[in-house]
Amino acid sequence: MVKFMTSLKLSKTTVKKSLSAHRNVALATAGLLYLTCLTGALTVFFEEFQRWEQPNIEEYTDYTPAQIDTAIEEFQQRVSSTPETLWVVLPTEAVPRMHISGDGQEWFINKDGSLSAPPLEVWTTMLTKLHVQLHLPENIGLILVGILGVLLFSLILSGLLSHPNIFKDAFRWRRGRQVLTQVDLHNRLSIWALPFYLMISFTGAFIGLLGLYSFFISAAFYDNDTEALLRDVYGGDPEISKVSGVINIDAALQNLTSIAPQADPIYLAIQNINTDKQYLEIAAKLPQRLIYSEIYRFNADGSFINHQQFSDGAVGQQIAYSVYRLHFGHYARQWVKIIYGILGLALSVICASGINIWLARRKHESLLNDLWVATVWGLPLSLAISALLSFYSWAPLWVFLGAELLVVVFALLMKQALKTRWLLRACLAATLLLIVVRQEAVYLNETVTPMFHQVNLTLLVVSLILIMMLFQQRDQCRA
Repeated sequence: MVKFMTSLKLSKTTVKKSLSAHRNVALATAGLLYLTCLTGALTVFFEEFQRWEQPNIEEYTDYTPAQIDTAIEEFQQRVSSTPETLWVVLPTEAVPRMHISGDGQEWFINKDGSLSAPPLEVWTTMLTKLHVQLHLPENIGLILVGILGVLLFSLILSGLLSHPNIFKDAFRWRRGRQVLTQVDLHNRLSIWALPFYLMISFTGAFIGLLGLYSFFISAAFYDNDTEALLRDVYGGDPEISKVSGVINIDAALQNLTSIAPQADPIYLAIQNINTDKQYLEIAAKLPQRLIYSEIYRFNADGSFINHQQFSDGAVGQQIAYSVYRLHFGHYARQWVKIIYGILGLALSVICASGINIWLARRKHESLLNDLWVATVWGLPLSLAISALLSFYSWAPLWVFLGAELLVVVFALLMKQALKTRWLLRACLAATLLLIVVRQEAVYLNETVTPMFHQVNLTLLVVSLILIMMLFQQRDQCRA
């Protein structure tokens, strides 16, 4: 790619048209792209945030079939009706917690098999839905985010075509001049992680538009029978040959070890529980594979039926089932997620600096300058405020929307973009500090996981960095 771009001679007309397309698409989608990139960088760590929100849940990585049987029995005693599918999510190194769910009812499982507290669906849930579907109706939101992925991909390509020397100047850095500094920041960050940005935009578009693909494929090849399409992709229900009154999880796990000794189970699903058609599915990760999981099916007595061939079926099926882990970085150890988070934040900076360049090159300032500051610094501030108030049972989505609205009004009333930016940074630093103090104080005398303190330490470091930036730019507040 680098050799191709450096050797490619583009006409001035091509460069000019590419730059115009790049600018117009960026201006039209800036706010939504920035929001999607920012929430995406945070959503990489949704598992850590979930553990941080409920730090006193019992954690472990080992489990026994007897423990699962006990949890299933207690679950069935608690619910008024038997769910069609009963899910048991197993503990993993990334999330060393086990929980059971069905028909919208869910509880964590203690190590002795008893049921604990239900999982909270507050700030982290709000954050992930904001990234995945912008809190719009699911199909509409997914499609819109998918379209944003397509537009981001086009922005990357048009950016390359509009800057023929972008690779040659990969390490150019001019400081001291506002516009040139923003230009170099924008271009350098864009080049240094170019393959990552292309991958993120492509996989994001694929995930978001998957429902749309399914609609057109089912219309074109399946006579609008979406269920037939899903059967071809995921496989239909198996033929149940051995009926048993009790699901033998122990036998199924032992047989899985014999069939696929390297498989690492991540969840169980009991289908058609307590009926003659009941069977067990075990989803398992496979080493050195990007697929989300392979699913192995067992009769109620634990005898093997088949697997769904996500790992060895059609190439297209394997690719489609690998996109999720590739997009969110959930395919290796923690350091991969950290890299994803840093590069996701870099992509957010690219979005912000691109509009900063356009604003700085104008001959005048207008309300657009104030609105953009309210977007760039108001969105992280609103996310932080919604996290803080969610601990006091405030609805995080409405707090987020309300806080952002107040920030916009404040910025428009101030009419001083630099001063507004300084004040919003100060508020963000203070809010992060309040979150850390609150969390540590509430759980001071309770047994919590190391992850809880790691998240708090990260928030503290970010707050201190912001405070350092405030002192370096304190003259802006006096302007």
